[in-house]
Amino acid sequence: VLPLFSGVISAARGRKIAAQTQGFLGAFFTGMSVKIMASQLRLREERGGRKRPSWSIIDAEQGLLFPLATLGKADGPAGVDVFAIMNVVEEYLHKPTFSIVVLTDVPIIDPEAPESTILGRATGDRVAVIGCADGATELRLRSILGTAAHEALHCLGLDHCSLWSCLMNAYSPSEEEREADGGSSTPGHRAVLSLCPLDLLKLEMATGTNRLRRFEA
Repeated sequence: VLPLFSGVISAARGRKIAAQTQGFLGAFFTGMSVKIMASQLRLREERGGRKRPSWSIIDAEQGLLFPLATLGKADGPAGVDVFAIMNVVEEYLHKPTFSIVVLTDVPIIDPEAPESTILGRATGDRVAVIGCADGATELRLRSILGTAAHEALHCLGLDHCSLWSCLMNAYSPSEEEREADGGSSTPGHRAVLSLCPLDLLKLEMATGTNRLRRFEA
């Protein structure tokens, strides 16, 4: 788990979200070691007198700065290209670490759908990025934890599920959820935190976890 927070949420809240995510993923992926990364990477907002913010990832140890592409409509919310974050973090993924789950408090946007922010994304390069800008409520925290597990499962090779009500269901907020969020482009909530029988079996095969131990955790 790699926290990349810019100050949108407080440092104390960021530490709490990171610890809760580590604990949840540790139980969800019983038998695998889940740690909070000690990293030299930092996320910084770059205002520079512009109306729309931009962000960069800083590697203070090596003196490197990675500007991140800003997306979003001119009259809508600005956010970071989620794949720009992945491209930087991939360079810091080394053995024996299998995957990195990034937690960030800046809005993240998929360039293929720049009109709204997203809950999270993952790639075959085993990096997942989870948006935590609205992590102040318990409902949002549940969504953060569910999205972190969903995207981490993508890193393990699991695809979306369409057969049952399952954590691996593809998700996009409904019109009702958008209206409940004030009609904005804020991401919705991921309600289901359990796996269907097929994806549970896939998880067991991928990790060698024991089903009883996992449910006890």
